[in-house]
Order: sequence, then structure tokens, then C-alpha cells
Amino acid sequence: MIRSILRAALIIWLLAIPLQADELYYTGFENFTPGFDTIPGADGWTGSSSHAGLKLSGIDAETTHGVPGIGNAAFIGGNKTVLPPSASRTVNVRKAITIDPVTLGKEVVLFRVNVGIKDSTTAAITRRDDFEFAFYNQTGNLLAFIQFDNSTLDSTTMLPTQTVWRSAYSGSAVAPVSTGAVFYYDLLMELVVRINYRTNRWSAALDGVDLFTDEVFYSGPQTRNLGVVAAQMQIAATAINPATQQTGPAPGDNYMLFDDLAVHADPVPEMLIVDFARNPSTKAVQLTWVTEALYKYQVEYCDVLPQWKTDLAGSLTTASGTGLSAVFSDLSAAGKARRYYRVVRMLP
Repeated sequence: MIRSILRAALIIWLLAIPLQADELYYTGFENFTPGFDTIPGADGWTGSSSHAGLKLSGIDAETTHGVPGIGNAAFIGGNKTVLPPSASRTVNVRKAITIDPVTLGKEVVLFRVNVGIKDSTTAAITRRDDFEFAFYNQTGNLLAFIQFDNSTLDSTTMLPTQTVWRSAYSGSAVAPVSTGAVFYYDLLMELVVRINYRTNRWSAALDGVDLFTDEVFYSGPQTRNLGVVAAQMQIAATAINPATQQTGPAPGDNYMLFDDLAVHADPVPEMLIVDFARNPSTKAVQLTWVTEALYKYQVEYCDVLPQWKTDLAGSLTTASGTGLSAVFSDLSAAGKARRYYRVVRMLP
């Protein structure tokens, strides 16, 4: 089975992995054995037991997947054989990464991967499936996922809508919500996911374009920590296997190729004042800094060091978003020849 996905140019995202991040895991799959069913058992990976030996995941050498310069790459899907009735509709390969980010003081977890989707081949009846990267807690509960929907068809063209979904807790389960973005076939795209486990907010970008920013990560009853990251396929169709005459999950021969998978954890980046200026007409002093959603920021000042004060109106604020510029103007500085400032960030 020859797999062919082109490599797209990677665009730097402002919320990409910081230089001082703590790398929890990285693989380019170079030490994995090419072939079917070779991910579980390698480098601490496991897989869904009901799909063992069914050729629904594995490792492609570069000569097989056809993307120049990346070496080995992992895949999930690609086999349209009707599965046994006992097989789950969720096919996955999983890597355990067990930390409590908040307890460690490294509440920001960054996940990045290069990913490409290949559509099912044209046939009289074409089966298609959905592909995901999912995040589970340490007790195996699903907290969130990013999904590449290849099974929902446009009612006019009868072709996949190619929508990218994020998850949200609906009150009883984790369910998909459209990001309004689409993915493209036959391109290797960079997916970056940023999760702040303390504030319970997450953001994601695909090839440098924001999918969403500062949405609620998980609002359900399960413990919010990091246990497992997984690549998944959700099988959409059911059919009869002509060889066994049994009805079972029926995947298409569409598949997801992925490579250069990394997970990092880091504290919230150091708080920096990025601009400091005095208005030439009003003589007010203006401070600008970059925020982290839901953290509190207090502007303190003093005219004589170190007698810091916090009584400036509006000097205590709660950030509405991550990566935004917060601006504070001190109108009372107009009559001061000299004044000192600092911005203190507090936990939400």
C-alpha cells in the first residue's frame, strides 16, 4: 500500500513550544520497525486490543509514504476490510505520559505533531472515517480531542466537508464542536495544541492559523491531569464481511499519517512589560504587557523606593485571553518627574 502525502511549509505560531520547555516526550518514529501493527510494544506505546493484527496502524518508511525528508512516519487507518463484530469503532495507538501539570508547577502542556489526511479511494460505495488526537487523564478518562472529520458529507457535493472539530463537555459526555476551519488532503500540516491545566483553557493552531483560542478544555467530573496522548480513528460505517457473513465496523481506506510528535510542559512564561511610554500631551504613563487568560495582574507603583502601592484605579485586572496585550494608563503620573512601576501576576 503506497501512501503519498506532500509536506506543507510549516508556519511559526506565536504559541509554539518555548525555548525553555521541559520535553516530556518526542519521537520521529525512526527507531520503530516499518510495517503493520508495529507501534504497540515500541517505545512504551500501546494500542486498542480489539484491533491487534488487523493492519489498521503501523509505520511507513519514507519509500512507502512518499514524503521526502522525514524518514519513518506513523499511520492509522488505510485498511477497508470489514472488522469482526467484537472490534471497537475507536481504533487508537497511545503513549502514556503521566504528570500532574499543576502540582509540578508546569501547567502549560504543549502538544505538536505533523499530520496529513489521505482520503478514501473512489468506489461505488466509499467509506470514510474520522481521525483524532486525544488527551486522557491518568485513570483513562477522555478529556479532550482534536478531530479531522472525513465522514460528514456535504449535502450538495456528497464529498467530505473536511471540518476540523474540537471537543467540549456537553453535560454528560465529551462531544465535538466545529472550529469553523477545514483541513486539506495530501498535505503534512503542523498541529499545535496548548493546554493550561490550571486555568482549564486550551488553544490550537493548524499550520500557523488559529483553530480556537482560550476555550474551556474540560468541564466534566473527571480529574484533570495528563495520562495518555493518543492518535485515533473513529470508524463511521457498518457492513457485512462477505467472507464471514458477519456485520462489523467497516472502515474506509482513508488514513492519517503523523510524524514528529512532541509533548512539552512548562510554567506560564515569565511576565514581561513589552512597552513603556509617557504620552507627550497628557503626560500619563502607559504600560503594556502580554497576558495569560484568567490570571490576575496588579500594577504597582512607588515614587520613593521601595514603598510600593496598589491604589491606582483599574490597576488590578483579570486577563480575558492569552497572548493579548494588556494596556494600563496611569493618569496620576502627569505631575510626577519620576515614578517606578512593576506588574505582578497572580494565580487565578
